[in-house]
Amino acid sequence: MFFFERYIHEAWIKPFSHPVFGRFCMANFLYAFGSTLLSLAYTFDLASQGLGTVLGFYLAEFILLGAIVMPILFYLYEKIDRQKWGLLISLIAFCPIIFLPFLENHLVVKSILYSLALSTYWTMFHIYMTKNANYDNKGNDLSVALNTVALGALAGVGLITILAQYGVSFHHISLFGSLFFFLGIYLLNRFEAHAKRLNVAA
Repeated sequence: MFFFERYIHEAWIKPFSHPVFGRFCMANFLYAFGSTLLSLAYTFDLASQGLGTVLGFYLAEFILLGAIVMPILFYLYEKIDRQKWGLLISLIAFCPIIFLPFLENHLVVKSILYSLALSTYWTMFHIYMTKNANYDNKGNDLSVALNTVALGALAGVGLITILAQYGVSFHHISLFGSLFFFLGIYLLNRFEAHAKRLNVAA
């Protein structure tokens, strides 16, 4: 029992109380919460159109995410002014709030915009951890950071399950999720721009 309590404290509670890392963890949680609401809302909404449609949506999303958009964002991070890069990230991350909930029948456009927005988060996450994680224990810092992402995802799964049971439309769920999605990315962008080196063990 002591081991379990210690694990809960070290993995799920302590990171949020750290003076620097805690803000990063909260941004991760908000992003993952909103992203899960968006992703599952799209999946449930597309499910009625058949497996091929769902598969096409996610193939387009992840091919763009890993093979095209993230490498471009990493390149621009090194080449342009940080303030301009941060503005670009914020504008891209704002796309889900403006467009995605209203593109019910535009699968390709929806998947492109969603992939763009996801890319902004994962690009900043990797930059932040590369630059600011504790040199002596990067594996621990990364594991703890991903725990907070998992916690946000679990919260998102729980909420969308409840909302779906009560008949809330996927349109409204995706709009609600978009707000947290953007807030998490916006906060992470701010923290990355002003970050000091982390030391989770401190």
